Amino acid sequence: MKKSSAPLIISFFAVVVALLLLMNMIDPSSGGMFSLLMVLILVYLLFFIFIILLGRVAASAKKRSKLDDIEKTNTANQQKKIVRLAAVIAFAPLLLISLNSLGQMQISYVVLIILFEGVAIFFITRRS
Repeated sequence: MKKSSAPLIISFFAVVVALLLLMNMIDPSSGGMFSLLMVLILVYLLFFIFIILLGRVAASAKKRSKLDDIEKTNTANQQKKIVRLAAVIAFAPLLLISLNSLGQMQISYVVLIILFEGVAIFFITRRS
């Protein structure tokens, strides 16, 4: 991984600690909308940062496996693509958690979310 991954790792653990503190200190029935919104935001950030870290690891492994001449690819565009993909992929667990909390978790909704994610990933990968 690059040196720039250190802030992401620190923020990942900060989000985990904040989520654990929020889930242990606030009762969902008395916390109100703010606590529910904060849990959803922290879950989204947790998945977002985790997917970015996985994307960076995969990109560095891919770069090491190629020849040095091919290595001159535009890494700024790769990083932008990783962030775009992470934003879309991190939204799926949030939708699934929301469906489960509403008691609407059905196989048809899960399939629709997977299809939505697939179409979004297809458009992001074809964009650049």
